[in-house]
Amino acid sequence: MPPTFKCAPGGDKTADAINTIMGNDTDDRPSLRATVICAGGENCGKRFDYQGIQTCAAAASIAGGPSACAYGCLGLGDCTRACKFDAIHIVNGVAVVDRQKCTGCTACTVACPRHVIQMKPIAPQPAVKCSSKDKGAVVNKTCKVGCIACGLCVRNCPNQAIFLKDNVAVIDYTKCNGCGTCVAKCPKKAIQWVEGTPRPMDAPVPEHEVLKTRV
Repeated sequence: MPPTFKCAPGGDKTADAINTIMGNDTDDRPSLRATVICAGGENCGKRFDYQGIQTCAAAASIAGGPSACAYGCLGLGDCTRACKFDAIHIVNGVAVVDRQKCTGCTACTVACPRHVIQMKPIAPQPAVKCSSKDKGAVVNKTCKVGCIACGLCVRNCPNQAIFLKDNVAVIDYTKCNGCGTCVAKCPKKAIQWVEGTPRPMDAPVPEHEVLKTRV
């Protein structure tokens, strides 16, 4: 019989060790976990029925992939196969991270041909779960939960922690205190909680959770 391989257990101890090796545990950088910046999957339309090799990399090489969104998760599991900790799975057509198992090793971020997996601090903060750069009218036709750059989150954020760039909302975590106003105001539900619950409106930004937004 062929040998049976099991995933490494992950968890806090493994995460701490890997974050040390990766340089993610320094005083000025919080411990990080993978976050999928897309909630499309079954919420997103298809341009054609893909029958080729069942990998994201192969699908992306065929006219950019079958998804109606040229920027979102393709849902064929390259990230799940790359993860050695059983921390990421395809759910309803889109990759979802189990942040209790994720160690922050970044293998999934390297494997994703669409680059929709990013590293985010372990913190009760919202995330914009959309990577599309299309204009709102196009997004409305292709994805039920895509950001349409309507600006409601920008106008309602009490800390001016959100701005629009390339037709998608971006959160500046150096200003975000996790109050959740943006989550409540987003009409497409493109801004979601990755973990935790909202903080009071006037809560300060915890310094150990700050990761400077790359723009």
